[in-house]
This record gives sequence, C-alpha cells and structure tokens, in this order.
Amino acid sequence: MAILLLEMSVLAAKKLSKLGEIELRASNSAGRFNQEIGGGVLDGLKRTFQSPYLLGISGFILLYSITSTVLYFQQAEIVNSTFSDRAERTAFFANIDLWVNSLTLFFQFGLTGRMMKYIGILPVLSLLPLFSVISFAALAMNPTIVVFVLVQVSRRVANFAFARPSREVLFTRLSREDRYKAKNVIDTLIYRSGDQLGSWGYAGLGALGLSLTGISWLTVPVCVLWFGLSIWLAGKEDVD
Repeated sequence: MAILLLEMSVLAAKKLSKLGEIELRASNSAGRFNQEIGGGVLDGLKRTFQSPYLLGISGFILLYSITSTVLYFQQAEIVNSTFSDRAERTAFFANIDLWVNSLTLFFQFGLTGRMMKYIGILPVLSLLPLFSVISFAALAMNPTIVVFVLVQVSRRVANFAFARPSREVLFTRLSREDRYKAKNVIDTLIYRSGDQLGSWGYAGLGALGLSLTGISWLTVPVCVLWFGLSIWLAGKEDVD
C-alpha cells in the first residue's frame, strides 16, 4: 500500500513538473517571473514582523502549535492512566491514526475544495479553531479516554483536511518575495516557537498546581482568540 501511494505521488509530481514548465515558459514570454527575487537572507524575517497580515498568519500558526503541544501533554496523562500495557497504547494510537487518515482522505477528495469554492475560505479556515474551543471545553468537563479520542480525531482531521489547505491559500495573496521568504520563516521559526512555548507553558502551569482540567479551561480563551484571528485573516484584503 505504501509503495503504491508513493508511486502515485511520483507520477503526480512528474505531471505537475511538466505543467509547471509550460506555465513558466508562458509567463516568461509574457514578461512575468523572468526576474530573480533578490534581496538578503534576513528579508523574510523582517517582512514577517513588518506586515500585519504576515503577523496574523504567524499568530494563527503559533496558536495552533501551542494548543497542539498542550493536547500532546494531556494525551500522555490520559493514555498512561488508561493503558498500562505498551502494546495496548500502540494499538490505541494506531487506531486513531487510521481514523484520522481515512477521514482526511475522504474530506480532501470530496469536500474541502468545494467548500472553499462555494462558501469561501472563512468557514474552512475557522473550523479548526472552533473545534478547538469545543474540544478543550469538553476535556475540561470530562477528561476521559472517549472524549480524548473524539477531540484528537476531530482536531487532526480539521487540521489536515481544512485548516492546512485554507492556510496555504492565504499565502497566494502575497508577493513572490513574501511567498518564498516569509513563508519559510513562518513554517519553521514561528511553528517551532509555538512548540516550545506550549511546552514551557504546560510545565509552568503544572508546577503551579493546575490539573488537566484547569489547563484545559485556560486553553479555551486562547482558542477563542485563535478563532477571532482566523475570521480576521479570511476577510483581510490589504496584505501589505
């Protein structure tokens, strides 16, 4: 199965490469994209912190990364307290991955593109933050393995099937320089900073004596802020 999917990916990449060469030749003949971007190695970092739009995208990525890290640590607590056997934990995570991958494939093939085409980017982009508000509230009220499974599957599916494709669409509004420079900063520095901040925050709140329930309640307003930011980004027209 893995070999078959990899071969399909290779064929798709070859086809895209040929189409890209045709498009590039047409663009060059029309006088577009025939100049190098130029600039310095730190330009992407500067632009990321100069543009309100890029800062908004950075905030979206940062909040996603922070909440994912919080959920990761909560996962360790809930799963370790439920399953004592390593084989049971492995089978449990494998089943979650199966559900996530199957549902993501279904939505990406049949729904995501149509949603963005007919109802716009706003509902698609804001779906993950909205699910996150509900998810952490549910974990705060009932931190059980059943609730955790529903939260983990719904969040990961919402990310892979909806948030990630719509998030990439946000970059199509940018100039070539920002797409190739600032995007790299956001996808690496900002994303990994969120991981670290989430780790420090969770450890700090735990040191203060907050339980899984208390941390979940504190994460809810963070997700509300994230939801508001997604609405702002979707409706933003001036990206300078």
